[in-house]
Amino acid sequence: MQESNSPQASDSIDPSMIHPREDTVQQVRATLQAHEKIVSDFSELKRLIEAQGIEGGNQYTTYYLSADMHALAGGIKVPDNYSFIVDGTNPETGIRHTFNEYKSAAYADTIHYTGNGNGNERAMTFRNIGIEGENYYGTLSSIYQNTPITYDNVEYYGPQITHNVRGTVKIHNSNINIIRCGQAPPMKLWKQPMRYSPAKLI
Repeated sequence: MQESNSPQASDSIDPSMIHPREDTVQQVRATLQAHEKIVSDFSELKRLIEAQGIEGGNQYTTYYLSADMHALAGGIKVPDNYSFIVDGTNPETGIRHTFNEYKSAAYADTIHYTGNGNGNERAMTFRNIGIEGENYYGTLSSIYQNTPITYDNVEYYGPQITHNVRGTVKIHNSNINIIRCGQAPPMKLWKQPMRYSPAKLI
């Protein structure tokens, strides 16, 4: 981990830092697999994840954003033993979108597990996405064991990307910038934003 030469941290996020763009990792494709679904807003994502991805006769585990998404109070309560992926790049358009956290300092307003999973491993992944951080506990969080969290090809600006005190966090090919943001204090008040560029296990 090393300090970047970025400008001084500020109290707000420059909108130009995070914006929809064509993702060079995710190729455009016309059809989805049976476990994949495109979602348009936070309420739809919440409903599906809290139902373990079950809708009709399908069970989804990978969700693609069709637009920028704004989280709401209460977060998403992830059921025991359910693993999922949120991908910010719409496979039908190749456009990369941003997930905007709900401004809060509460763990309950994140996407989080609510039980210990009976010892079984379950995983949460965000990939190919921009994240505008507004919550001290991050986007994905857990207080339980056997809950690996992965961020892959992510551009994050905010106070702390995750809270997973009993599990592992993998960060691949991502820029994680820790800055002051609204009422949520940064994980550590650095004079300059911190950036994790190579793949890291923390």
